[in-house]
Amino acid sequence: MTAHRQRLITEVALDDAYNLTLSFDNNSKLTLSTDADIVDWQWTLNTSGNDPYMDCLVGCFWKGEIVIHEADALPEHE
Repeated sequence: MTAHRQRLITEVALDDAYNLTLSFDNNSKLTLSTDADIVDWQWTLNTSGNDPYMDCLVGCFWKGEIVIHEADALPEHE
């Protein structure tokens, strides 16, 4: 994750299992999988980088299921 900090995301893709693949401007890719059996959440993208339940834009909280929220419908954070 650290190697991709502050890199420009050039492509976002979800496969049939909702694994999230991010492509970056330096031709590298990062895949966030959904194959963990017991977790609080598989992956999320949010505005604060903190609790994914508070300001999730898009996330996979359970295997095979994603949640999408509009950014303007989320509570303000500090």
